Parts: sequence; C-alpha cells; structure tokens
Amino acid sequence: MNELFGRGAISEREIEYNGTNYVFLEWLDPERGESDGYSVFWVVDGRCYKAAIPTGFTYEEMLAFCQFEVVVVE
Repeated sequence: MNELFGRGAISEREIEYNGTNYVFLEWLDPERGESDGYSVFWVVDGRCYKAAIPTGFTYEEMLAFCQFEVVVVE
C-alpha cells in the first residue's frame, strides 16, 4: 500500500486497527479550498478494499464504517 502515498493528498495517515492497516488519504476540493473527504484503503485475506467517506467523520467513525462481516445469501 506504500504506492498510495505521494499522490497529491492534503494529508496521508496509516492506522492499525483490529490487526489491519488502513491508509487514509484526505482530498482537497479545489473550488472551496477545503477538505472534500477521505479515501480509505485496506487489505484483508489478500483482497483490497476502498471506501470514500465525506468530511465530517472522526477516524474512529471511519474505521467502524470500514469493518465488515461475511453474510451468507441463500
């Protein structure tokens, strides 16, 4: 996931949560000159995931949103 860094985000942060590393990239809205939200990336069992989350949430709330569970559909 190191390739995610250095792509023009206004902030970059990596957080380990429940044994998984998450990369948070904060993006700028050029028209307003303010944060437009976050892209969050993580890998579980060799599968890559991404979430786009608007501004206004704490890191704890964003991490809670990124948790998932396997659901069996019949």
